[in-house]
Amino acid sequence: MLYRYLMGLGLLICWAADASAACSHTLRGISSEFDIVISDGACSYSSVMILVIPLKAAEGDSENDESPEPIPFDSQCSFEEDVAITCKADGVTPLAGAIYRAVKEPDPVCGTGPEFGYSCVSGCENGALAYIRWEPYEC
Repeated sequence: MLYRYLMGLGLLICWAADASAACSHTLRGISSEFDIVISDGACSYSSVMILVIPLKAAEGDSENDESPEPIPFDSQCSFEEDVAITCKADGVTPLAGAIYRAVKEPDPVCGTGPEFGYSCVSGCENGALAYIRWEPYEC
């Protein structure tokens, strides 16, 4: 189980290393239950996807043997850069029903990364992330 989690994490790192300027940055947040990644996989997906990785997977929970299945972001949430992320109440991810507003990053990633992160302002229960931060593919 831990092997699969590490392989998935390794793939995300490889995708980030192979990214080009035409590909998106990654948004990421960790709650008490999940590591949630919003990314186009450095252009390996045809659109932006949500990956929900249960934290128990990293602790060797043998009940969760499967790699996370990418879920199309557009089917779950809408995004307005530097403004908001709004997720549908009937979504299938822990982000369902959550609304995030852009907040100025006090310390942008890499010193020059995106100036805004996203803080949960509504629907923040049920495993939703309190904060989603940009992870640039170039530092």
